[in-house]
Amino acid sequence: MVNTLTKRKEIIKKNGYPVEVHHVTTEDGYIVTLHRLPRHMSEKAPTLVQHGIFHSSADSIISGPKRYALWDAGYDVWLGNSRGNYYSRKHVNMTKSDPKFWNFSWHDMGVHDIPAVIDYILDHTGHKDLFFIGHSMGCAMFFVGMAAKPRYNDKIRVMFGLGPASYMHNGKSRKMELVSEGLYDGSKRVCVELLDRALVHCDGNTSAVRPDVSGVVSK
Repeated sequence: MVNTLTKRKEIIKKNGYPVEVHHVTTEDGYIVTLHRLPRHMSEKAPTLVQHGIFHSSADSIISGPKRYALWDAGYDVWLGNSRGNYYSRKHVNMTKSDPKFWNFSWHDMGVHDIPAVIDYILDHTGHKDLFFIGHSMGCAMFFVGMAAKPRYNDKIRVMFGLGPASYMHNGKSRKMELVSEGLYDGSKRVCVELLDRALVHCDGNTSAVRPDVSGVVSK
């Protein structure tokens, strides 16, 4: 089992692949981390992979060599990390212990994180557009970003949605309900303690929510 504190960079290197770590500051001050498997000389458009809820960039590579198929096929791969996950808990003015740090929704991730990351990748690589692969919440973030800022549609070569999710009204888990209410409509904000206890083991072998979630949702 992979130690939960093991860095993604070390895992990628161990599997024999190149890796870079990049940090992107959004317009509202969040600092999100990108893990890149570079193909500096590739003529193909870069590929951004955005994880789902409770996940991280780790889920794209933690299962072993087969997860590197995009890089093996010649693509310059960028693995995103949404604000608040293990790799994106910094802000220009706040710390993760500040409840205000966690005062965000899927809408904020789509409006701020996605455009900032797209611009960073395109500026860094010199390409005019990129491929986007979203999983679950990653798709919701993409849809919000493209709807809120239509000009970014021209920066997307193709979008691939894997298990796209935008609504969670049919979910049966109370744990997921507590978290999704705050992340979805923003009317309730999930406090730091709840998120910390609901954290995915995104740094281990799986992405399983801890069973001891018991917190309150602050209005």
